[in-house]
Amino acid sequence: MLACLRSGLLALVVSVLTVQCGGKEMAKYSQLDRLRILALVVDTPELQNPAAGVTNVQLTPILSDIGGTGTIDLAVQSCLDPGSSLGADPSCDGAAQASTVQNITVSDAGGAPVDTFGDPERTGQPASGAIAVPLNIPAGLLSAYSATIQNNGLPYLITVTATRGSQTLKSFKRVLISNKAPNTNPTLSDLLSNGVSLTALPTGKPALGFTSSGGETYPFMNSAGATTTETEVFETTWFVADGVIENSRTRVGETTEWEAPATAPAGRQAVVVGVLRDDRGGTAVLIRKF
Repeated sequence: MLACLRSGLLALVVSVLTVQCGGKEMAKYSQLDRLRILALVVDTPELQNPAAGVTNVQLTPILSDIGGTGTIDLAVQSCLDPGSSLGADPSCDGAAQASTVQNITVSDAGGAPVDTFGDPERTGQPASGAIAVPLNIPAGLLSAYSATIQNNGLPYLITVTATRGSQTLKSFKRVLISNKAPNTNPTLSDLLSNGVSLTALPTGKPALGFTSSGGETYPFMNSAGATTTETEVFETTWFVADGVIENSRTRVGETTEWEAPATAPAGRQAVVVGVLRDDRGGTAVLIRKF
């Protein structure tokens, strides 16, 4: 039960989702069959006590819209988190230190690289590249908070609204401001099928796994001010456009069964996406199309 709850919390870092810990619901969650925001990756998921003023982070949204047509419009904004981890609406509307909304159009041009959004697979990052998102940092920001928050991190929100036609989807990403050595993104080294690199459409029901690197230890401070050394836990969320995934999340050393399609569908390639997260905001993505 605890593992199930923790998996749900990891997903909540990037998206407002309703996910049940059960096979049928997980299988639906892993299916790429509608407009989706699969991940929001920032180059610096944690900042060490930045100076007053504007600090830019680079945001890379990973989108999927298989079966859709046309461009996708993104509205991006940042602000001091109003308390989303405590149940507040993850929105920057009227929030402190809110930035101006940026509007970005994601092209659906064909012939895109494997990790880039474009027809016909329509899965990946925008061809225009990362989005510079300003965080408005007031003077003496961390000093106004407790030692626990200064160590564990004060969250800023980056909110993203994706719109295509009548469909609208909202998601968000937290960036931590702290006084400790900042977290960095992990590395998702490879996606595996039956223990070997997933480079072609497999047959049957292969076991999907992953390899990774970059796990870090970090100090965590409880409410009483006592500090312990923690180690990041890596978990990969799986998405497929075709076939059925048994479990949509696996940890290091675990595998999940994929009932793969016999062939790629007419008109496009089969798509597999792995989204690796540590348990404190770091994210990495690999996409396979064949």
